[in-house]
Amino acid sequence: MRERLAMLGSSSVQVIDATAESLPFETRSVRRVVASQSLHWADVERAFAEFERVLEPSGLIVLVWNFRNTEVPWQADLDRMLGELRGNAPHSRDGRWQRAVKASSFEVTAGQTWNWSVATSLQGVLDRVRSVSYIAALDEKARFEVDDRTRRILRAYALDLDAIDFAYTTEAYVLKPLTG
Repeated sequence: MRERLAMLGSSSVQVIDATAESLPFETRSVRRVVASQSLHWADVERAFAEFERVLEPSGLIVLVWNFRNTEVPWQADLDRMLGELRGNAPHSRDGRWQRAVKASSFEVTAGQTWNWSVATSLQGVLDRVRSVSYIAALDEKARFEVDDRTRRILRAYALDLDAIDFAYTTEAYVLKPLTG
């Protein structure tokens, strides 16, 4: 993601190599922290402590996740399959960020959820599934088995494999420091 952002060539955006738990910024020097599709990979409590250190007193945190829309039946089946394969890989719906907020000096002040989709094909769905971290980490034989299971799910719903809507639900939250 950093490479893609750097390719935009904007002089108003500086790409930094850092982790949420150890940001290379001065204390109280940042107005906004945005974590999109990433906070579940951090030690969330340490990350919130670091956000508190770097944020200005009126600073905000924005958290964003895109989830497979499990209201779509085939995607619910896909989500169940991936859940079986997840093992102990971190997940954005494991409750850690919510517990960290409760233990922090921040509160959720706004949230919004919306649905959208991407037009794709069988290959696009297979590529998306293979991009999931714990699937990508499997050996090639196991990834082919995941491909086969994914194909079976899609075929069970008699989808046009050349025109699949991959539906997502985006959840976004704004957090601000607790007052008084």
